Formats: sequence, structure tokens, C-alpha cells
Amino acid sequence: MRVLHLQTVDSTNTYALRHFSEIKDAVLVSAFEQTSGRGRLGRKWIAAPGRNLTVSFAMSRVTDGFHAGAVAGLAVLDLVREAAPGAKCYLKWPNDVYVGDAKLAGILCEGVLEHGRLAGVVAGIGVNVNFSEDEAALIDRRTTSLKMLAPTRFFSIEESAERLAFFLERWYIKYDCSRDSVLAAWRRENRLIGRLIEVVDPRGNVLSGRFSAIDDDGSMIFETPCGERVFRCGDVRIAKGFDPDTTN
Repeated sequence: MRVLHLQTVDSTNTYALRHFSEIKDAVLVSAFEQTSGRGRLGRKWIAAPGRNLTVSFAMSRVTDGFHAGAVAGLAVLDLVREAAPGAKCYLKWPNDVYVGDAKLAGILCEGVLEHGRLAGVVAGIGVNVNFSEDEAALIDRRTTSLKMLAPTRFFSIEESAERLAFFLERWYIKYDCSRDSVLAAWRRENRLIGRLIEVVDPRGNVLSGRFSAIDDDGSMIFETPCGERVFRCGDVRIAKGFDPDTTN
């Protein structure tokens, strides 16, 4: 799979969307510096040049953002497990990668429309790589990085992008062969299923309940004292000290 390394770009997602017809399928756009990175729910993705992985993966053989996010999330987990064996990493619905109670990576999927139809999806991926504990302390939510998980190592951003490209290609091929098996793997890695959590809905209301299942379209089925609700999007909160290997 081809990796397109850029020095500086406003946003790798914006670049991939703008050049999708040229990039076409299974190309990873990587940037040393991203000046206007975007995250979910309108958040900005801010990263010092050369410190973190800011990439976007173009896919023309997916049906929606949910499937693209599954491919991307599973690939990021493989990258983390290779870089820091033993790290308790997992997928936090809908599109984050966490280690314990700290965020390591985020994914933003955006559809590409051509002539009124979906031509593909771009999965933007941001991974904290050479982020120090001091830098993490300045962020308003618990955050970790590959460097914090494997403190004796320094990670090359270009090499990390190449390794992620390898894992993305592997999961994309698996998706082509059997999307059901990929989605089943994605569900298994969503370690919040069955847990008591809080969800902030799109209107800012905080709801408590149990994450009971993930529907076939990627929606979260959420059980509250007032009944069952289905969320297509939302901000999930977990408790400080969360351990994916325990139950509640």
C-alpha cells in the first residue's frame, strides 16, 4: 500500500477528500505537520510538528463510516500492541482508542460524494506518539501516548505511519473477504459493552446507564432506568481508573 508523506498540510482528511479522485483506493496520507486538524464533534486536533501521527486512509470499497472506522480502529490496536506489548488498549465507542482510562488515538470518518452517491470514505487517524507526561498533563482529559507506554523508545513518525499502513492494508483485505468477521472483531474490541457508563447526547444531556450492545449499523444500544435508547453518536465517559479487564 502506498503512503503519501507530506511535510505540512492543513488537515490530512481535508487533503484526502480534496484529492480523493486522484488518490483513489488504499492510500495513506501522512503529514509531519498538520495546521488545522479536525476531530469528532467539531473538536480541533492539535499536535506539535513531528510529535504525533496524523494520517488519513482513503477507502473506496466501504459502505459507510461505521465500517471504515472498524477497519481503522482495529489497525490502530495492532500498531499499539506491536509498539507497547501488554498495553491494555481497546476501542471506546464510537471511534477512540484508549489504554485504561486514557485516550491514545481518535478516528474521524468522512464520506466522499461524487455525482450524488457515496464514492468512498476517508478515515482520519490521530495517534499520540512521542507525547510526554508533561504535555499530556496540559490536556483537559486523561491522555497517553506510545512514548508513555514504552518510555525507553523514541518512535519515528514516518516508520510509525508505514507500520500503520501495513495493518490498515491487512484489515482492509480482511474486510474485502469477510466484512462480518471484521465487524465481529471490532465488537469484541469494544470493551465498554456491558459496562455502566455515562453518555453525553448531542444536546449536552448527561445520561447514566449500561452499554448493552452495538447494533448492526454501529449504533450503541443503551439501557437507562427509563428504558432503552439508541445512539448513533455521542460522547461516552468512563470513570477514572477504568480497567478493561474488570467488570462492573
